[in-house]
Amino acid sequence: PVGPDSQSGTYDSPVQFASGDITFPGNPADGTEFFLRVRARRDGSDALRLVFLPLIYAYNAMLGLPMPPGIETASPYRVAEVIAQPATRIGRGAPRDAASGTRAAELSGFSTFPIAISNQQFVTAADPAAAINTYTIDLPQSNQPTPPLQPGHMRGCFVNVTYAGGADYYGTGQGNLAIDQLNHSLQYFHNGFVAQAIPPAVVERGSRLFAFDPADPVFQSRKGDVLAQARLIPAGSYCIVPVIRNDPSFSQTNEVVGFARLRLRSLTDFSGTAFNISFDITESVPVRNASFANGVAAVPTFGSNVLPPPVPPFIERRHLPQSDGIEPRSRSIVMAPALSPRAIPKI
Repeated sequence: PVGPDSQSGTYDSPVQFASGDITFPGNPADGTEFFLRVRARRDGSDALRLVFLPLIYAYNAMLGLPMPPGIETASPYRVAEVIAQPATRIGRGAPRDAASGTRAAELSGFSTFPIAISNQQFVTAADPAAAINTYTIDLPQSNQPTPPLQPGHMRGCFVNVTYAGGADYYGTGQGNLAIDQLNHSLQYFHNGFVAQAIPPAVVERGSRLFAFDPADPVFQSRKGDVLAQARLIPAGSYCIVPVIRNDPSFSQTNEVVGFARLRLRSLTDFSGTAFNISFDITESVPVRNASFANGVAAVPTFGSNVLPPPVPPFIERRHLPQSDGIEPRSRSIVMAPALSPRAIPKI
């Protein structure tokens, strides 16, 4: 609502922002981070015109006293500050062939990568004091003892992030259909549109994903197909990788506790005949198609319909009253925009 403007008869108008309404205050607790602060206002020709308040001062005119300046209009404003919090949900992948200039085109490619890593190792890698910047992902399998981890290694697995409906929501980790779904999910991340590609489904904290066992006979027989699709994903791609609570399990589903932002180095060896999965640690920044909300779950898997509590390093960042800053970010975490817990000063 505006005015009303007696000359134009305008009672409402779009909210507009001048360059001075958008600022980027720094985080006192992290010199490398900036927030977003936006001010919405109604002033000038958009100011709200008051009818009853001036009547209170009508007696002033009778006594020859001046009317308080500006009493006939009000110029309200609201200020919102947005910071980055660990993402709790990654939306469904938008079509890769979306028309240029559309919202779908802006979101295209921002979706959950079909490889998960264990939080048993990632929680250490995400520590800002950690020194290792490149990690190799080891793929355990059910028919062999899990070897000890070497420095710079994490345990991980291919996971099915395809929407399949039903109580489990996602596809399984066994059988030819599941391998087809994995391949089509990998095709979604190829450099360019692939007609058979399947956009990954919504994944959120608490989602339960089936892992692919490299020792499974069907996976072994189709390993060449998976390698062929994996080697076509461009090195250097930034990936939204689900982080599961524990090391991969093939006897039950794996619970997602958060999302890592990793830069792909390789998925296969030079010849393309074996998996050689490695990622670089990156900066934690907000990404498209990610959201932050601690509340009702979107994926219909939980009886309570509420997201489970967060675990480190995906704990919500808190306000630090001593510095009026926000807790520094952990490393390589997918972030999402959220309203700041800081008190907004009057502007």
